Amino acid sequence: MDTKSLLAALKATKFKKDQRQEWERRIQETFEAQRELIFVMLHGIYCDPASGEEARLNAIATCESFSNDLSPRTRSALVDRHQDYKAKGDEARQKASLQFFETLGQLSLLSEAEVHSIFTSGSRKLLSVHNG
Repeated sequence: MDTKSLLAALKATKFKKDQRQEWERRIQETFEAQRELIFVMLHGIYCDPASGEEARLNAIATCESFSNDLSPRTRSALVDRHQDYKAKGDEARQKASLQFFETLGQLSLLSEAEVHSIFTSGSRKLLSVHNG
C-alpha cells in the first residue's frame, strides 16, 4: 500500500464515505506490519496540533473502522506512543491521544488513573453545564 498517497489524501479534504471505505479496504488488504505503522501514523496525525481538521477527522474515522480488530502489537505501539507524549510533558498531544482512545472505545488499554481522570473531567464539565 502506498502510504504517501494515503497521507496526501488524509490532508486534502474530508473523506466522502466511498473514499474512506476504499482506504479502509486497502489497509485491510495490506500485511500486518504495515497496518501497525499506518495506525501509529494515523494516531500521530490525530494528536498533532498542527494537523488540519480534515486530516484529524479522516484519521480518526479510518481508525474507528478497525478499533475492534487492532492487533496486540498495534495496541501496544499506540499505548507506547501515548506514553511518550506523557513522558515528554506534551499536554496537547496527550489530551488528543486520550480522546483518540476514548473515541475508539479503547480506554481499557490506558492506566486506571488516566481513565479516572477522563471520567472526573467529564463529570465536572457536565455539572458545570447543568449549574449554568
